Amino acid sequence: MIRLTSTAIILAVGMTACIKKHTNQGSSTKTGPVALNPGEGYDSLKLRFTDQMCLKFTPDARDGVSEKQAFLERLENENDIIKSVGYQASGSFTYGLAKGDAKAALVEEGRSTERSVSFLSYMRVISKIVRAMSPQADGALNRTLCGDQYVSSVSYGSEITVLVKMNFAAEKYKNSFSAAVGGTYASLGDIKASLNTLDDETRKYTSIIIRYASTGESLTDVTKIFAGHDVINCSLTDFGACENALAAIVDYQNGKFIEHAAASQSVIAYELTPYPGTTFNIDTLIKARRDTLGQILTSEELNFQRAQSLAESVLLNSEERDAAKRTGQDISYNIAQIKDAIISCYDDPSSCDNSPKLRSYDTASLAHRVITKTATVSSEVTGVTNCSETIRGEVANNCKDQASKLPGDVEDIQVTLGSEDFENKDDIFNGRSCKIRVENSQCTIKLRI
Repeated sequence: MIRLTSTAIILAVGMTACIKKHTNQGSSTKTGPVALNPGEGYDSLKLRFTDQMCLKFTPDARDGVSEKQAFLERLENENDIIKSVGYQASGSFTYGLAKGDAKAALVEEGRSTERSVSFLSYMRVISKIVRAMSPQADGALNRTLCGDQYVSSVSYGSEITVLVKMNFAAEKYKNSFSAAVGGTYASLGDIKASLNTLDDETRKYTSIIIRYASTGESLTDVTKIFAGHDVINCSLTDFGACENALAAIVDYQNGKFIEHAAASQSVIAYELTPYPGTTFNIDTLIKARRDTLGQILTSEELNFQRAQSLAESVLLNSEERDAAKRTGQDISYNIAQIKDAIISCYDDPSSCDNSPKLRSYDTASLAHRVITKTATVSSEVTGVTNCSETIRGEVANNCKDQASKLPGDVEDIQVTLGSEDFENKDDIFNGRSCKIRVENSQCTIKLRI
């Protein structure tokens, strides 16, 4: 993970505290902007608030805090993304994903692959913090009613998370982009500028997805930028919508967002701390089962992305694309079943032993494959010595040019020379030279997809 700009950590956390960004995941009784209170119980077994106050404490409110955090990250793996958008552990992420949480959807979209690059732009401003000071248990704590943790502080304000993901038809185009963007970028504006420097071929085979998640009074303005949608798709050959959106987001982050955040009373973060003097442990078998379900979900999500890529590949014939599409449909069904199992496992831990019924499909069909394409080229050289060697090199270069235009990674090129039209001639300056033209040379190109 490459973190480029960041302020100090906003919330001071004790050694035993656990920070979770507020994403509404795991709560069946709290929806929308949550009226979360310091001291409220939380059940980490079920990932939900208990709506019970089981502590005595002194509230400490700080208004007008105006603390700001902002960074831009290139996301290299799923753990980086989970941490960046505020999921403290994979369990809370997988549950949020299963429940349809907006940030979890952003995480899923942002998972980098060998043919994609993702950037995450995050900004939040805290306008108020309320803490539970000097907590004391109000009698004996009941695990079922009180949970195993309590809300030790609540932060109010606004936040916006923007994901920009580039998908490339081949690794070579990803490498071209990485070379263009380099390692120096501080804002989405730098990413936009780098995209405009790419060569025509890379632009042809690159598409972009922009997605956001927002909390606080800023939501209305962000919705306008995205024209009422939560995602924008475009290609670099028709970059206008994405270019305008990126410019508008940068302007908004540097202007109105900060103004709106100062007046926002939306919950954007909270701290959870174990009850003082108590120890509650999650059953190791339940935790292991949840982890397993999360791993299966991750695997199926990656397989689904691969099936989609094959279903859209111009290098495959229609039958192969249809087969990949059918495989994707089976995987999509499995993903829905796994998500239902995850929800059940958290809502009712006794159901964790129930395995989801999944459809079988040929995973080998999703593996990388080498396909062969052919092209015909004609070449000519004139006024040179070593005519035969020169024309062979010219034909080889023309075959490489043809291969570079195909959206796949070239593994091998074989050249078969066509018919020659050869002419010797004398040049008083260069001595013996020739003119030669080769018609209909065959390029056999092996591509990995």
